[in-house]
Amino acid sequence: MPWDTLLAHNVNTAEGPRPKLILPIGSGRTGKSFWSRWFIDRAAEHRSQLDIIDGDTINPGVAPLYKSALVPPAFRGDQPPWFEKTIESAVEGRRSALLDLGCWLFDDWLAELPLAATLEENGVDLIAVYLLTPDPYSLPRIPYLLDLIKPPRMLIVLNEWGFEADKACAAFAPILANRVLTAAEADGARIVTMPHLDDAEALDAIRALRGDGVTGALTDRPVLSAWLNRMDVNFAPIAGWLA
Repeated sequence: MPWDTLLAHNVNTAEGPRPKLILPIGSGRTGKSFWSRWFIDRAAEHRSQLDIIDGDTINPGVAPLYKSALVPPAFRGDQPPWFEKTIESAVEGRRSALLDLGCWLFDDWLAELPLAATLEENGVDLIAVYLLTPDPYSLPRIPYLLDLIKPPRMLIVLNEWGFEADKACAAFAPILANRVLTAAEADGARIVTMPHLDDAEALDAIRALRGDGVTGALTDRPVLSAWLNRMDVNFAPIAGWLA
């Protein structure tokens, strides 16, 4: 998108709540797609208008599950302008969007794009959601992403998947003490825990969810219902970021 053109539209930011651009970030097997599915389901339950943009052309995590998901064209050269036009459409329509950039997150195209500044000028909140497991291999990416994207708000989600609660606490202790994470927190990042879910059938139910807006059946499973309640409690302090 020609970002100066978007700025020239001078969107009236005083009308209604500010839309959000939610940017889930995470290495493989950190739970990025799983968290995204929870967030999409949550938005549907709150009847919040949300564009789903799955730009991960290598390993799409949400597009196979949601009929309404937007996906980029197959030709790589067409993808950057497609992202720009798609974001522009959401901004002009005052719609919130969940955007998975996939491999484009580390492309020079994004580095040259004043994403955070342009969204702010147009009254859109940019929130980076960074998924972490106890493995420290992805920690060094945090300062790079903070410098690259410059998100005004950054949410760090500790994914306890695969750990019982007492073991997860010990497993994440070195991560929480790491200077990379403490520096990000000092800069305003918020840390939230995504609790362990040990019902494999419940997990399969979430993975089988289709984008038809029907979500109530999932809450019929007691273990899943309890997990969803814990998610609501854990994310309550930053609910305003995701509303």
